[in-house]
Amino acid sequence: MKSPLGSFAPIRGLRYGRLANIVLLTSVSSTNSLGRRVAERMIADDTDLPPTAFVTWNQTAGRGRAGRSWARIPGSLAVSTLIPWPEPEERVKLPLGFGIALARALSARFGVELRLKWPNDLVFDHQKLGGILVEASTVAEGSGYAIIGTGINVLTSRTDLDGAGFAEATSLACVAPGVSSLDGEEALLRVLGCVDEALGTFPADLPLAFETVSAHQPGDRIRVHEADRIVEGEFRGVTPLGFLRIETASGEEEILSGDVLSY
Repeated sequence: MKSPLGSFAPIRGLRYGRLANIVLLTSVSSTNSLGRRVAERMIADDTDLPPTAFVTWNQTAGRGRAGRSWARIPGSLAVSTLIPWPEPEERVKLPLGFGIALARALSARFGVELRLKWPNDLVFDHQKLGGILVEASTVAEGSGYAIIGTGINVLTSRTDLDGAGFAEATSLACVAPGVSSLDGEEALLRVLGCVDEALGTFPADLPLAFETVSAHQPGDRIRVHEADRIVEGEFRGVTPLGFLRIETASGEEEILSGDVLSY
C-alpha cells in the first residue's frame, strides 16, 4: 500500500514491519488530535489509511482517559498511531489487546517486567510508567479510523517526576537497565520498535493473555470508578472482549470502561 505522505522514515533510514509512515514532530499540542485531522482529510480524499505514527518528545496539550490532561514532563514520549478502521469486535478489544502486546514488547526490549493495570495503564511495581488512549471514529458510511495514543515516561528522571508532583509514577530510565544512558534518538527507536511489534501481535485470547501481564491477581480486592458509581469486589479477570470481571456482594459484574482506583 502506497501512502500519499510518502514512506517517510526520518531516523537512520529505518523501515518498520507494520508502520508505513513515521511523522516526527519537534512539538505539537496533541499527537492524537493531529492524527485525527490527518485521518479525516485522507478519508475525505478517498485515500487509504496506512498505519502512521505521530511522535514527539514535546506534547503541550495531551489528553488521557476521560478527558484528563496528560502532564508534560521532560523525557516523556507521545506516540499516536493511526490505523485503518478495525472490524466491530476488534474495536472493542483494541485498547486492552494493544496494551497487552505493548507491555510484552517493552518488557522484552528493555529487560524489565512491566504490568498492565486494567484497562491500559503501564505500571512497574504499582507505579505508573505510561498510558494508552484509543479513539475510534466513523467518518462516512462503512469508513473510519482508530488512533492509539500512547504516552510513556522514557527518559524522565526521578527528580523531574518528583518535582512535577508524581511521586507515584516512574519511567523506563528509573527502572530499566541502561536506559538512563541512552540518547533521545536511540530511546525513540527502541520505543517505536515496540509499538511496531505490538501492532502485529494482538493476542487472540484476551483473558489468557491478560493473565501474563496483569497488575491484578485473582481474588485481589479492587475498586473501580464506572460512570457515576464505585464498584468494589474481587478481581476475576477479563472477558473475551476485555471487560473487567468483578465479584461483588450481589454477584459478578462486567465493566466495559472505568478507572481502577485501588487494587
